[in-house]
Amino acid sequence: MKHNDVFFGTTIKVQVSIDTPIFKSKFASETIPDKTQFAKGSNFIKSWTMQNAGNITWKETDSLFLKFISGNSLSGNSKIELSPGIKVSPNDTHTFSTSMTAPQTKGTYRGYWQMYHPLKGYFGDKVWVEIVVID
Repeated sequence: MKHNDVFFGTTIKVQVSIDTPIFKSKFASETIPDKTQFAKGSNFIKSWTMQNAGNITWKETDSLFLKFISGNSLSGNSKIELSPGIKVSPNDTHTFSTSMTAPQTKGTYRGYWQMYHPLKGYFGDKVWVEIVVID
């Protein structure tokens, strides 16, 4: 209360703690190790397992996905979304997979991917695919 510009009565202090949502991911494992050799035009499936290292559950309704960012996509999807109904709790992992095709020209090819949220942007470890196309 206030009387004559002076406050009086019992003072109560309240401390409120609000966790800020943190989007973070860590690379856990992959298929198709770096420098795996493929014949020209070979089809394969590349998978990366990512750990939710943040403090909120990933849900497909959050429009969160693994997104191609640079290099050679090897005809893979430009984004790999969570399937409907999938939830990835903090510290749990999820495997993102896409079909790819080795180019028709001999050489080494690499493409980079990273987790992405439309409102938060890119976050977490970058991952890549690196293959060697042989005759």
